[in-house]
Amino acid sequence: MTIIRSGFNNPNKPPEKPLNEMTDKEKTEKIYECLDRLHQEHWSLKNFITIREVRCGTGYRYQNQRSFDYMAISACEGNQVRGYEVKASRTDFLKDIKDPEKQKALRCFANLFYYVAPEGVIKKEELPPWAGLLEMYYREGEYWINQVVGAPLQANFPPTWSFVAECIRNKNEQNARELQKENKKLAEEVYNLGNELKEARLNLFLLGRRGKNERKTEI
Repeated sequence: MTIIRSGFNNPNKPPEKPLNEMTDKEKTEKIYECLDRLHQEHWSLKNFITIREVRCGTGYRYQNQRSFDYMAISACEGNQVRGYEVKASRTDFLKDIKDPEKQKALRCFANLFYYVAPEGVIKKEELPPWAGLLEMYYREGEYWINQVVGAPLQANFPPTWSFVAECIRNKNEQNARELQKENKKLAEEVYNLGNELKEARLNLFLLGRRGKNERKTEI
């Protein structure tokens, strides 16, 4: 059983928003964060390269437009591939399993395939025989991810050059977005520090002026 927190251990970190207060988009983003943490912290998954929302290939062929919500490729010998299909709601999951062809292209490239959903969205008996289940749940102000059903190991097809090119392009775009986000955060911190410095200088100036006035009064 795999249990991992979605956030760093920070006693000053405010509690996360509960699931019942989240939109489906926010739930999906939180699941992505949990999967990121899973592959950063779990000893057996640290060597995996992770990619979000990657298509099966470049171009606009029908099969190429199918996409993994989240994919992890091992950098070790054997290059195991794990595919994750994120379902924020039960309606989305039920719609997915009614179309057996939807995941066929994705499973061609994956050795392990998991559905990932908030706690209680997917019942174990509803899973296809080729899929495992990870659940995200909320406890004590934090989100955790837990393996409920292990995915069966299956043989996969070698990736096509079109798929390799799409993975590289996707990862480059993902890295660029993360860098832009970090730069924006850094710029905000610099701006806030600048304001704090101005306020400190003003306080020093007013304090010095007050001291001069007090000395004049004493004279």
